[in-house]
Parts: sequence; C-alpha cells; structure tokens
Amino acid sequence: MLWHVQHHIRGVEIDLDEHPHWGVAIAALNLKLRKLDEPAWQIYPPQLASLNHGRRRLSGLEKGVSVAVEPLSKAFPQYHQFSLHLDTETCVACAACSRVCSPKAVVLKAGSFTLDARQCHGCKACEAVCPVDAISIAPATGRADPVVHALFETSCPACSRPFYAWHPQASLCPICRKHHHRMR
Repeated sequence: MLWHVQHHIRGVEIDLDEHPHWGVAIAALNLKLRKLDEPAWQIYPPQLASLNHGRRRLSGLEKGVSVAVEPLSKAFPQYHQFSLHLDTETCVACAACSRVCSPKAVVLKAGSFTLDARQCHGCKACEAVCPVDAISIAPATGRADPVVHALFETSCPACSRPFYAWHPQASLCPICRKHHHRMR
C-alpha cells in the first residue's frame, strides 16, 4: 500500500501461471483499496522484450531498488489497520498498557483514557502487559477516530490511596476489592 500512495503504482506485470499466489495478494489488496476509496491495481501480462541489463548496471540498479518503509499510518493518516477494544468492566486503570505503547495509541492521562487506532502498529505489547486482559487488538481497516473514556480520580476508603475509576461512585480500589478482609 505504501507503493500505491508514495509512488502512485497501480499495477504489476507478472505471469499468473508461474506465480498464482500474486493473484490472491492483488485481490486482497484491491478489497482493502476499495474500502479506502482508492483505485484498484491491475495485473498485466509480461512483455516479451527482455530487460537491458547493461543499462541497468550503468544506472546503479543492479542490486535492486531499496525503499524506506514507513508505517502505513503515515501514508493513510485517516485510516487504521487495527481496532482497539477496552473492556472497562475488567480494566483496573493501572496504565501498564499506556506505558508500553510507544506509538501512543493507548494514552492514560488524568481524567481520560484514550484509544487511537490510527496510531496503533499492532505490536500487541499492551495486550501482553495487561494483568486482567482488558485490552485487545484485532486487524481491521477503515476510518478511525480516537475513543476517549472518562476516568475519575477517587480515594479508597479502606486503604486511603488514590486510584482511577471508571465510575465516580467507585467504592474500593482494585487491590482492596480483590482482598475480602480489606488488607493489602
């Protein structure tokens, strides 16, 4: 898709009898491009003329072309490749996911918990560190807007420590809720 956006390439010259897997790959690409309202790629039969290797050597391309790869999120900033889901009933707002998310797709700040699928690179580090499995990532394509969940800062009556809660009427912090005798 980066070639599609950066270099405006709209097709590939290939023999589908020799490389049938390319047909499936181009079909999958075209389905994604259709969702993004982009023009589809074409498959062209190979030309009979041979490549002029001498000219290629003179131009310095004998080793091939290298392209700097950047995340698709930079090429398509309004779309996302992954969807983020947060189960607020399970989440204890510990901010572990926010601390490990280097692209800042998951951000916990005072008063809010933001999930921005446009920034997500799909590394699933947030899933790996979540102690209660409250966050999940799945492949998806489409337009995305950040989802902001409200957080309320409150104090636990059992241990007197401050904590974030999803509801202003939360009574106990997650640790005291887990311990039945109100002992940490």
